[in-house]
Amino acid sequence: MTGVKDPVKCPECGAQLHEVYTEANYGRVIIVDQCERCGGVWFDRWELYFLTDESLKTLAHVDTAAFIASNAIAPLKKNGYECPRCARELVSFIDPMLPKDADVTRCAGCHGLWLNRGTIGKYTSRRRELRGALSNRFKETSHDTRPHNAKIEMLKKLQKELDVKSLAYERPVEPQDEPIKAKAFAADMGILMLDALIGMVFKI
Repeated sequence: MTGVKDPVKCPECGAQLHEVYTEANYGRVIIVDQCERCGGVWFDRWELYFLTDESLKTLAHVDTAAFIASNAIAPLKKNGYECPRCARELVSFIDPMLPKDADVTRCAGCHGLWLNRGTIGKYTSRRRELRGALSNRFKETSHDTRPHNAKIEMLKKLQKELDVKSLAYERPVEPQDEPIKAKAFAADMGILMLDALIGMVFKI
């Protein structure tokens, strides 16, 4: 999300989050919020997926330094983090785009993501792995002589493979909570991924 944001506090240690200007795809600028004390980063909806590799390195520098010094930094909370935007409880989040051992929580209200300290580097590595896997798939089909429409159908099938398999909570959903709509989320991510894939293959 671009534009000026109100000051927000770290859901993990309570320190104020600082705005960090990062570069996104197609030259866009995205403002994310990072805690200089514990290294965690808050991303509003979809922000994480659009950041460039260079921006991730910048965030990971602070994140890694805080992770190394974690023994001297005791978080004020162990669980029950609150969303810095809407104060709803953050819940564990599982996504094929994120590493399995990453500590990521998500707000069911505004759909923002909180990445705990040390997680940015893990996400960067995971993204490289996925990118390499996609690159190999495209190399296998680079000499494909099928018609354009047939290639589009192939990409649609690949999109299905990238659909979200599970979105998990650590606790039962309370009546006042709005459940995460897995199908809607998968559709949104599918559109984003398909758009990028078509651009890569056909250079649109």
